[in-house]
Amino acid sequence: MVIFLLVMAPIFVCFGVGVLANYQTDKREAESKSLKAVLALTREYSAEVEGLHALLQVLSTHPAIREGRKAECLAILHRVHVSTPYVDNLGLAAPTGQVIASSIQGNYTVEDRKYFLDALRTRRFSVGEYVVGRATGHPTIHFSLPVLDGEGNVESVLFASYNLDRFESIISHQNLPQGAVLNLTDHDGRVIYRHPRHGVVKPGLRDQPHLRAQVDGAAEEGVFRAVGLDGVKRLFGFRRLRLRPEDAPYLYARVTIPEPIAFAEANRFAGWALLSCAAAAGVAGLLLHLLAQRHLVRPIRALSRVAREAGSGGFSVRSGLEDREDEVGQVGRAFDRMVASLEAREAERDRLTEQLHQAQKMESLGRLAGGIAHDFNNLLTPIMIYSQLLSESHDTESKVGTKARQILAASTKAKTLIAKLMGLSRKQVLHLETVDLNRTIESFIDIIRRTIRENIDIVVEIPGRPLLVRADPTQIDQVLMNLVINAGDAIQGRGRIAIRAWAEPAEGCARIAVEDTGCGMDAETRRRIFEPFFTTKPKGEGTGLGLATVLGIIQQHGGEIDVASVPGEGSRFTLSLPLHTGAAAADPAPERAIRLPAVARGQMALLAEDNDLVRATAAELLRRLGFQVLEAPEPAEALALAKGHHVDLLLSDVIMPGMNGPELHRRLRETQPWTRAIFMSGHTDNIVLEHGQLPPGTAFLQKPFTREVFNECVTRVLAAAEEPAG
Repeated sequence: MVIFLLVMAPIFVCFGVGVLANYQTDKREAESKSLKAVLALTREYSAEVEGLHALLQVLSTHPAIREGRKAECLAILHRVHVSTPYVDNLGLAAPTGQVIASSIQGNYTVEDRKYFLDALRTRRFSVGEYVVGRATGHPTIHFSLPVLDGEGNVESVLFASYNLDRFESIISHQNLPQGAVLNLTDHDGRVIYRHPRHGVVKPGLRDQPHLRAQVDGAAEEGVFRAVGLDGVKRLFGFRRLRLRPEDAPYLYARVTIPEPIAFAEANRFAGWALLSCAAAAGVAGLLLHLLAQRHLVRPIRALSRVAREAGSGGFSVRSGLEDREDEVGQVGRAFDRMVASLEAREAERDRLTEQLHQAQKMESLGRLAGGIAHDFNNLLTPIMIYSQLLSESHDTESKVGTKARQILAASTKAKTLIAKLMGLSRKQVLHLETVDLNRTIESFIDIIRRTIRENIDIVVEIPGRPLLVRADPTQIDQVLMNLVINAGDAIQGRGRIAIRAWAEPAEGCARIAVEDTGCGMDAETRRRIFEPFFTTKPKGEGTGLGLATVLGIIQQHGGEIDVASVPGEGSRFTLSLPLHTGAAAADPAPERAIRLPAVARGQMALLAEDNDLVRATAAELLRRLGFQVLEAPEPAEALALAKGHHVDLLLSDVIMPGMNGPELHRRLRETQPWTRAIFMSGHTDNIVLEHGQLPPGTAFLQKPFTREVFNECVTRVLAAAEEPAG
């Protein structure tokens, strides 16, 4: 390409300069022709207008005209009309606009015509607008001259119509350029004449704004390039016409030449130049091809063959370019060295690619699980509450009560499944505290011994000093339970499960290992064990969410899982969690008993929830507690409802359209600072509690909730509101 550009650049530049020069020359010539033509046309037209002015002045001095003697005026006007070819009609009108006499007979008045009104107003030679003459029926421009008495008062007005078809005669005297067009427009931008005639550009058509802007500029005459009214690109020469220098223009004349005609010679030269450039490029290209084949193409094909073979696993192929001393030889030798090391790097890449795909799959499924959990939480809330209420309102032996309890039991199982999906999504709300893993494992052993078969031995090895991490104890228990149950299922007959914990201070992590002497796993099974819904158990005996949930929980805690397994020799799952250097959490103090009020004694509750089913359910529970309830599907409406009411309690979803629940509470407390708040959400994201949307200590209900949990939460908030300060 460098050779090609070096050869062709001077040729391209020369031809380009020549083409540009030809276009510039043709442009200047076309502009000069169009401007000269429009000036010649308007000069001849202006001369006829001056002649018409002089004619009207002579007529204004004739006694019969001044005295308005109709019969004599008719004869005079008729004789003058016949001898003046560019006049379509001559007439005399009284100051009232009534026509006294005209060379073309007719019953008409002129009191509304601009030329007549301007003559009365200015007492000078005046011009009218483009009209179709009332006497002639022809397109015309009228000129007028007032006939004044000795004191300068208007006695009558002489008028003459200038037939625009007269321009046919004017054009015939001119040597217009080939393809030229004459356009005349009035001061309002209406086309009043075009030569030659056109099917679209007719008298009365409005000028286009971009053309009007050009002719209304500072210059009285000039040239420009634009698209004409007929949609053709043209070179324009224009001139504005005024009766007197101080008057506004009353006529705009344009002579235009189509660009294809104006640049015909330049286009021919450009075509010749293009052919010449193509020929030169062909010669240069042939030379380049011959050189490239020898020095580039064949070596590149050799390198490409090496790359293809390497891509197919054939690492024995070499480029054959190692003897060349130029840059291509250097590339060939580099290729050969690269191929020699590709085999090891291919294997590493496969491993990393598999890990990436697994991580992407888990992330996608996690997002899906989080979304499903949110929607199901909103659906389960009314199902659980209403089935509870229904079972309480019927006898335990009744069919309705029995079915309601069955619905509640099924809903509770669904809630448990959703909790697993929360762990899978790695977005469940964690309640972190400082945990000693030694104590967690010790308290867990009794449960495990009752769960695992008696012919399986449980071995526990923990260090003598605390092993502290920041974790959610409930979630850690779930992880251990899943791993130990899986280990027990992998053991056929007698076996052993070992649970070991230790610290790795140098790496800043605490480790827990769960080992079994079970059947072990092959590589394919080991690769897929953390996939959601993958299970090796028989159909109906496993959901495939156990290990996926374990992975989600550990990763949400900032940890990792390592798996080692050999078929027939058991498996080892090793958990790594960040070490914590603080103190262990103290045992929780027993909670103070809270008195549950029978009713809320008529307090006002404001309920803001965008899910219709959840809103209806929460409103029912509040009313059963004795609240008066104001309901709103979105925060702005809730604020409007609160005006004029004493709101004791706000129950709001966290994430809603317009503003979130905490913001709604802040806005409400600006006018009602006593209002307590309970927030609820079906979302599982930690952002609900940990990223600033809810302040610490805020009352929060995770959907789905039971009636008892709801009542307890409301009771706690009411009790806190009644406690004396300090």
